[in-house]
Amino acid sequence: MLRLLFALLCITSALSAAHFENMIDLSIKVEDAAYNFRVKSLRFNGVEVPLDESDIFKPRKVMQYKLQPGRYMLNWTTEKSTVRWQDEPIKDHERILVLESGDNLIRITIKGDAISLN
Repeated sequence: MLRLLFALLCITSALSAAHFENMIDLSIKVEDAAYNFRVKSLRFNGVEVPLDESDIFKPRKVMQYKLQPGRYMLNWTTEKSTVRWQDEPIKDHERILVLESGDNLIRITIKGDAISLN
């Protein structure tokens, strides 16, 4: 009985250590673009992320995640302050992030309506 309990304890701790090793660091930074593009809202994997007030000296939001490999949805809405009659003032954007097991660190920067991955 004691051997069985010890074996279960070792298996459980080995599984949790292997689970932690497969985690991927994800960093997301949100900034407003030039004076005319403003990020209004951000959702990561269906969860609304509150943004800080717009400031030219700091980003609107910086987030750090440790995630398992898989697919994640990133949605954001931008508002254009200087609009011509044929342009839409509010635009929705979405990207599917695919995190693979070989990835260590992924940095995402959203600047207005543009996104960059490093």
